[in-house]
Amino acid sequence: MRNFDILIVGSGIGGLTFAYKMAPFAKIGIITKKSADASNTNYAQGGIASVFGKDDSFEEHIKDTMETGQGLSHLDSVKIMVENGPRLVIELKEMGAKFETNEDGTFNLTMEGGHKKKRIVHAGDFTGYEIERCLLNHISTYNSIEMLTNHFACDFIVDDENTCQGIYVLDNKTNEIEPYFSHFVFIATGGIGNIYKHTTNPSIATGDGIAMSYIANAQIANMEFIQFHPTSLYGSEEKGRSFLISEAVRGEGGFLKLKDNRQFMHKYHPMKSLAPRDFVARAIDSELKLSGEDFVYLDVSSFSMKHFQERFPTIFAKCRDLGIEVPFNPIPVIPAAHYSCGGVLTDINARTSIKNLYASGEVSCTGAHGANRLASNSLLEAIVFAERAFQDIKSHIEEEFETNVPGFYNQPIEMDRSVLEEIIKEKINLKDIMWKRVAIVRSIKSLKDAELNIDAIFKKFSAMEKYNNVDYFELRNMLIVSKIIITSALKRKESRGLHFLTDFPNENNEQYSHDTILQKEV
Repeated sequence: MRNFDILIVGSGIGGLTFAYKMAPFAKIGIITKKSADASNTNYAQGGIASVFGKDDSFEEHIKDTMETGQGLSHLDSVKIMVENGPRLVIELKEMGAKFETNEDGTFNLTMEGGHKKKRIVHAGDFTGYEIERCLLNHISTYNSIEMLTNHFACDFIVDDENTCQGIYVLDNKTNEIEPYFSHFVFIATGGIGNIYKHTTNPSIATGDGIAMSYIANAQIANMEFIQFHPTSLYGSEEKGRSFLISEAVRGEGGFLKLKDNRQFMHKYHPMKSLAPRDFVARAIDSELKLSGEDFVYLDVSSFSMKHFQERFPTIFAKCRDLGIEVPFNPIPVIPAAHYSCGGVLTDINARTSIKNLYASGEVSCTGAHGANRLASNSLLEAIVFAERAFQDIKSHIEEEFETNVPGFYNQPIEMDRSVLEEIIKEKINLKDIMWKRVAIVRSIKSLKDAELNIDAIFKKFSAMEKYNNVDYFELRNMLIVSKIIITSALKRKESRGLHFLTDFPNENNEQYSHDTILQKEV
């Protein structure tokens, strides 16, 4: 048994922002299932959207966000996110984040899909990595923060009054589960990409925070809205993760075309290759089904080699490693699961429906993204609502806290090799089902077929012994999140944003201009 003032689950931008703000006031434990820098943040290439351009305004950023959210973005959350952005981006810069600047010291802003103005602050094409580096360096200066690497959060400890009092934690080295008690818990576990066969997310993105919250009876919202990034690099999968080709490549002149060099985005959206991601992903999906090809091309011939290499060094190196002579040759791309716009439902102060349990970043649903996220608003949302949580908790951290929940958790048994192989096989099976039936374009039939298949896996899983193994808990979490996505998608009998249902191809504002909220039946 261990005691903290605050426990944070996850070490991406949301968790680390909350940690450094809270560090002067509390004893903090950061639980991360692998290394400290293993997070979705690390793979965010494009940048962080914020209003710095002389021709830009909060009103225009809010308008672009609301339009992309297609009627479901919450105006209060969007305003908070946009209006607090510049201050927090400057704070990151002052902490040591090396964003690209012009000769006069102003940010070198770029454009991305869905934005009508240049407002993307970036560090080459490795912005997430740079922010993560900066935040990790900063929190290392605080003795009040303990980084618990190779620890896995299994379940929240919630009392009879619906108050979160800590977490049951698996130590991967000792294979023992013990209770970690805390006054407040902050969830920053990132996304769900690894429930799909093709994803830009790292292998740790298995929906843990959402599944744990659902088990604890928290409200979960808008999980039918899964964003598929239109341009992952075809043939680049490594440890299950597809390499991302940043939106910024299209923002700075790249365009999509077919193998026969014909452009096609004009048929789908007036912004062509700079359309919001849902339009671009569906357009590519449609063209691939028509042609029978495996990928489309991203033409980058408008760049000089010097400019492309300097602006996108990571992409340049990866393409060259695979024998793609950019910018002279086009880049083969396909969509891949990228971001969940739904998650654990929070208010504007990052509070979930369970007392003393907070969430920020991709694991949460603040209402800012609605039915589709605007490019580079993800990092922005994470830091803004992490700070909101800090502001809300700070005034209560000195209040007396005493747990009234017994620190008891049945110790699972150790897993033998044959069981592990079975769990890994079912993970792969699940990912294939979700990719084939619950991805970019769905139907009632495909969703119900997926539900039947996943129920069959769930039945096998439920018959297993409980094991003290991360793969065991990950499969549980992946199954729960998959079921939540399917149930949410079946509830929304319309097409909106990232949710496209062939049986109901149009929006239905009379019946569905609201969030889809699920909660476990008690």
